[in-house]
Amino acid sequence: MTQSNTTAISGEDETRVGSDLPFARLVRVVQDLSRTRSIDAITAIVRQAARALVGSDGATFVLRDGDRCHYVDEDAIAPLWKGQKFPMAACISGWVMIHRQPAAIADIYADARIPQDAYRPTFVKSLVMVPIRSVEPIGAIGNYWARPHRTSEEELRILQALADSTSVALENAQIYEQLVRSEHRYRDLVENLEDVVLSLDAEGNIQYVSPAVAKFGYTADEMVGRQFECFVHQDDRKSMLSSFTEALMGEAVGCEFRAIGKSGTPFFVRTTMRATLENGIPVGLRGVLIDVTEQRRTEEQLRVSQRLESVGRLAGGVAHDFNNLLTVINSYAGFTLESVKHDKQLHADVQEIRLAGERAAALTRQLLAFSRKQVMQPKVADLNRIISGIEKMLRRLIGEDITLVTLLADDLYPVLIDAGQLEQVIMNLAVNARDAMPTGGRLSIETSNVELDDSCVDQHPAVVPGSYAMIAMSDTGCGMDQQTKEHIFEPFFTTKEAGKGTGLGLATVYGIVRQSHGYIWVYSEPGLGTTFKIYLPRSEGQTAKAGPPARKVVQAAAEATILVVEDVEAVRNIVVRILKAAGYTALAAAGGEEALALCAGHPGAIDLIITDVVMPRMSGREMAERIIRQRPQTVVLYMSGYTDNTIVHHGVLDPGTQFIAKPFSAADLTHKVREVLDGRPGEP
Repeated sequence: MTQSNTTAISGEDETRVGSDLPFARLVRVVQDLSRTRSIDAITAIVRQAARALVGSDGATFVLRDGDRCHYVDEDAIAPLWKGQKFPMAACISGWVMIHRQPAAIADIYADARIPQDAYRPTFVKSLVMVPIRSVEPIGAIGNYWARPHRTSEEELRILQALADSTSVALENAQIYEQLVRSEHRYRDLVENLEDVVLSLDAEGNIQYVSPAVAKFGYTADEMVGRQFECFVHQDDRKSMLSSFTEALMGEAVGCEFRAIGKSGTPFFVRTTMRATLENGIPVGLRGVLIDVTEQRRTEEQLRVSQRLESVGRLAGGVAHDFNNLLTVINSYAGFTLESVKHDKQLHADVQEIRLAGERAAALTRQLLAFSRKQVMQPKVADLNRIISGIEKMLRRLIGEDITLVTLLADDLYPVLIDAGQLEQVIMNLAVNARDAMPTGGRLSIETSNVELDDSCVDQHPAVVPGSYAMIAMSDTGCGMDQQTKEHIFEPFFTTKEAGKGTGLGLATVYGIVRQSHGYIWVYSEPGLGTTFKIYLPRSEGQTAKAGPPARKVVQAAAEATILVVEDVEAVRNIVVRILKAAGYTALAAAGGEEALALCAGHPGAIDLIITDVVMPRMSGREMAERIIRQRPQTVVLYMSGYTDNTIVHHGVLDPGTQFIAKPFSAADLTHKVREVLDGRPGEP
């Protein structure tokens, strides 16, 4: 590890940042991680930084290795467990990864999660462990103290920020390693080197270029003897010539610029040029041109992903409060419609209010879809059956002037998918195709089985090789240029006129596909139409279902007592009103503590708890679990405006969890309540 990778701050820096020193150090560490492409270097940076950032007596860096925790490295006042591996269930780092949450333990001998026999020979008295998050937790960072220590909120925030940055750095390193492996596979094909070896004279004329230049469409004969700047994008020539002139002065100079291929396509290349000397006099330049186009594209994909994640976090927070408001607005609009049936004008006005509320709810669902925070209920399904089931609807959607053709493969792989969400994907893409063909055309939907192998991974580093069912939707519309293709999946990006679209259609498609562990790619050229290809992983060892069971008709309400727990008064009142109108006995509580007290004093049975997931002081799940321990026959229906890890992991409900998303209508709620009550153990 070189000195440049350390996180030390000088005395002058410490004076300048004052009380912000830990955060200043954290910023320096994050910068170091962002520039690091080696897992070994990441390990060294993190284990040093973890200890320095919070002033602990030891720190350890843990990576998940299958079902074991590998203690990769440590920085401590005495040896701990460097190099050792432990079962996930036998160590606190495994607990942190399994539960996807930090653990701050002031006294390790008072916590049942700690394997005390393993800790007694060590100096450790207190610890904090935070997960390194990814699609699945991939590791953990631990800090240890030789004295009793209670971790502060600030320390926990700093360590979790370090862990989050480490997750990004590890993903970047993995992508970088994939790119390096890709380069090595082709290196032996042409002169044992894939990159272009270049030699220039002092005037910039090309003296030699290796056969690898064929990647740009040229032969060596077409380039030798010509000025090198002729093959450089005109906007980059000035900076390139400046760097080359500096290199002629004796310094090795690195630079990046766009080289122009024979077809006119620009390529991003990186080179370090050195002077060629004869008798100590520079007579030319030599260097290697490295094509970094894919790396630049990958970096842009990472930046786009980070932007989507940021907006997704914002959407999740907004959705919780926004969906509470929509529940109240839409419910009262429904009540009012029933009471103004004989006043046509007033009835029409209230109907517009309800329609606006429903459109707002749809917008929220789209936001949650692209942020991959919606609740999905996937089942093994046959894509052909789903497509055939909505074919008539698609024909009406696209209009008579567009011909719809379906080419569905036999023996298509079954996939694990939320069928309703996939229908939304297909319809959104069909609408997109329709808008691209205002004067008519052809839309084809094709399915097939495909194998994505290592060659595909070279072009799309995020892909997991394997068997996939593919849906291709192709139109004969106006097509898209490269700039448009780079932004189509971003939220609120649209090429339509103002008022003609929200810019969330393709963002929703992208979110649903990625949340289903699939991939979506677009192929398009101006004037040549567009093809979207969706790849969904094969569901092994399972058979596709014919379809969801027929929805049960809601019977008249049986006698049942229901406890409603909701911290927002307006929503609580709405739910109670709906339940009472359906014939139920409804009790209400504004939070977990009030609900516990009410249950303790209620003499009769409580058949069902309807509770918000996220509430102040006590979550809905914690409250419900405490009540069920006293009343095991009680069942729970959770409601929320957005998903969180309390009842949902990666967008899929925990097994056995009953859930209704806000906003909901009176009919939605009463149907769900009946469904939950009918499904209780012992019920017919």
